[in-house]
Amino acid sequence: MTEPLTDAQETRLDRAWEAFEEGDLDAAVREVEAIEGAAQEHPEVRMLIAGILLDTGDPEGARVELERARGQVEDEALFEFLGAEIHLEQGNVDAAEAGYRRAHELNPDIFTLPMRMPREEFERVVAEAMGHLPSNLRVHFDELPVVVKPVPGEEAQSLSPSLLGLFVGRSRGEESVFDVPDVPPAIYIYQRNLELSCGSRETLVEEIARTLYHELGHYLGLEEDELRDRDID
Repeated sequence: MTEPLTDAQETRLDRAWEAFEEGDLDAAVREVEAIEGAAQEHPEVRMLIAGILLDTGDPEGARVELERARGQVEDEALFEFLGAEIHLEQGNVDAAEAGYRRAHELNPDIFTLPMRMPREEFERVVAEAMGHLPSNLRVHFDELPVVVKPVPGEEAQSLSPSLLGLFVGRSRGEESVFDVPDVPPAIYIYQRNLELSCGSRETLVEEIARTLYHELGHYLGLEEDELRDRDID
């Protein structure tokens, strides 16, 4: 039977969660490491460790930690949400969607349902986003196909399965960042991943446009900081 956390350990755990939610992973790790001994195996601590591992690029390690906490944590909705995030990062889209739905059922005020949009409507939103660009940018789509797929495939090998979009091929006037000279340039937009990242139609429409513009920026050879400066990150 798991020993309860002491007051001091509870305080450390609360501080670790606060740091994690603010995106300060280093501070979260320091607080977790300060919870010494067997207390690091407490289910509530394991759940936070799972979140940290996921955010640092170790979804399998996160899955193992989360499974060890199954059925033993107070916030079951958060447990389901983290499980869904892990499934998404591992490319298990259906399992991710089921997890997001369970989190919503347990706590609808915090966790929204993932959006679903008919394929035809999704493609229409993509086309509308293309049409809203200035003509000097819109013209690039004459030579740059935009491909809508449910999830990443062979074009995204070795990359995260949770990608929202991807540019492949040669940047305009430059060698391809993927060093595949025979691959024609194209933008891929991943419908299921975008839907799972959004809780409303309005947010989904905005995220589709943001993803499309971001990948167009890569085709034009813009770096990440330039994309942010032009507000297309």
